[in-house]
Amino acid sequence: RYGAAIRRVREAAGIPQSRVEGLTERQIRRIEQGESRATTAAITTLAKAHGLDANMYLERLTKAME
Repeated sequence: RYGAAIRRVREAAGIPQSRVEGLTERQIRRIEQGESRATTAAITTLAKAHGLDANMYLERLTKAME
């Protein structure tokens, strides 16, 4: 569910997996499919790709999970 929210937020922002600097497409795919957990570093990297700080990004994820 958490990974699916990450995917929804990323897609809503129009950010392709290949455009997240600091994570490979494979890493993002595994997180989004629930095959691996998003580390603090991964969350920070994803937040940066969205132009957000980690707290704001986590708030968006929370809303996407509702």
